[in-house]
Amino acid sequence: MWLPCAVWGIDLKHKLPIKAWITIGFSAFTIIVIGGIWLLNYLLFNGLYLTSRKQELSNGIAEAKSAINSEVFSEELLKVSVKYGISMVAITENGLVYEDARASAGHSALLNFGQGVLAEVFVSAQRGGGKHSQTDNQFIIFAEIVQTQYGAQVLIIAEARTKPEGAVYEGAIKMLGIISAIIFGVATIVVLAVAKWIIKPAEKLSESAEEFTKGRAGEIPSAGAFKETHALSQALKYAVDEIASLDKLKKDLIANISHDLKTPLALIKGYAEVLRDFPSKAGASEIQIIIDETDRLTGLVNSILDLSKIQESKGEMNFSEFDLVLVLEDIVNRHKAFLGHKGYKIEFNHTKTARVFADEVKITQAVYNLFSNAVTYAGEDKTIIVNQLIKGKNVRVEIIDHGDGMDVKTIERIWDRYYKSEKNHNRPSVGTGLGLSIVKEIITATPGGVYGVESSIGGGSKFYIEIPCC
Repeated sequence: MWLPCAVWGIDLKHKLPIKAWITIGFSAFTIIVIGGIWLLNYLLFNGLYLTSRKQELSNGIAEAKSAINSEVFSEELLKVSVKYGISMVAITENGLVYEDARASAGHSALLNFGQGVLAEVFVSAQRGGGKHSQTDNQFIIFAEIVQTQYGAQVLIIAEARTKPEGAVYEGAIKMLGIISAIIFGVATIVVLAVAKWIIKPAEKLSESAEEFTKGRAGEIPSAGAFKETHALSQALKYAVDEIASLDKLKKDLIANISHDLKTPLALIKGYAEVLRDFPSKAGASEIQIIIDETDRLTGLVNSILDLSKIQESKGEMNFSEFDLVLVLEDIVNRHKAFLGHKGYKIEFNHTKTARVFADEVKITQAVYNLFSNAVTYAGEDKTIIVNQLIKGKNVRVEIIDHGDGMDVKTIERIWDRYYKSEKNHNRPSVGTGLGLSIVKEIITATPGGVYGVESSIGGGSKFYIEIPCC
């Protein structure tokens, strides 16, 4: 499982990839598990072996006791001795051997016990309530007195080694080696599976992100079956779409700004040359054109600056309580005075009062921009309707025109900076493409503020904003 760095694609000059960390983590875990198994074997094996042998001695004596009255007791004793791998002998009270199976388990300490020693063990068992046990560094002995059907007392002695013999220990070590190899193999398979099912999608997403930073954005790869990689894939797709949108916006910005600067500058230059070359033929209309185009350039620059200031100072709104009806009346009256002689009809429907808590200057600017947009795209009847009403807990302001309206695609982009409808309009009415984006920024920065538009092709447009009532 310790694969070369080159296989995993590790660049030691940079941070290790997740694949390497997972490999290292699983390797360390495997080593800890295997090391723990060997340590437990070293610390506990002898103790577990001794406990096991004690249980086998007890089982052997119990089975021998149950066969004490059998006519083939000697054979039964031998079977039990072989079954548990222990040395067994049955003696009478004076130490004489009743039945003998001491040699069945190989080397046995009982073979060295003479009649006198066996008689002492019998006495010890009698003193111990019918049982006797003793343990040293090499052997453990259990003994128990049993009475035959003829009333005679027989002591059954069972003996085993306290430590495993060489073959047994070697077998245990071999088994541990097999278990270690299995754990190692399973860990390797797990690492490969993790690399395939978890890391691979993440690596592909990482490669796509790297290509994206180099300006070579392509198709975002599959996210795999995991929530985290799916979320990462969606975030990357969103970033790609947003950057593409920003790139298009940048191109549109350059095109719009170039157009908005080029046309008035050309007009100003053209009429300035007329004034220079034919001063006697220059009249008030030519001078007014120069003034209008200069004002237009000034308005464009001011709109750009206004939008920048609003975006930079969203947290610096100067909130105060004021009557929105009074603000709307002032705006409507100003536009009536300015547009009345041009044939525009302005209707204003409102409640008696509508107090709100917002930035009065910026809300005034937002309404001005919506009004200017309505003037720009008003229909042939040149009618603009301003409605102020209470909607739930909000004050709603609607500015309606009877123009050509918009399709769904245009509505989705109408609030973008520098976006303009592709419809043609007379030059004096064309805006900067920033008015609605300024409205969006102002209302978004107002707590509880809502903005939107309702429109359809041939049905005019209704732009609206909502501000919470006081």
